Amino acid sequence: MVNENGLPTTSYGKVVTGEKSMILGIVLWFFLGGIGLAYAGRVGLGIALFIIEIICAFLAVFIIPAIIANIVWIVALYLTYKAIKENNELWAQHLTS
Repeated sequence: MVNENGLPTTSYGKVVTGEKSMILGIVLWFFLGGIGLAYAGRVGLGIALFIIEIICAFLAVFIIPAIIANIVWIVALYLTYKAIKENNELWAQHLTS
């Protein structure tokens, strides 16, 4: 898909304006979980996952929140990678067309 200016848009509706750094996205994910996803363009979902991780970290004395936090952390990695990869592929296609 492209917007009215001819720029490609991702499957979640964000306009691609340039290439994203996979390394920066993964570093943000590693230290801040969902914030890496926000960098990748999925701001709302990234912030929601970050808040879930913070809540689970405060409740980590119980085993279930710790497990949930780890699952959310891994999901955030997958979604960050996927969003940055889609962004970069669309930007490369835009540059070559």
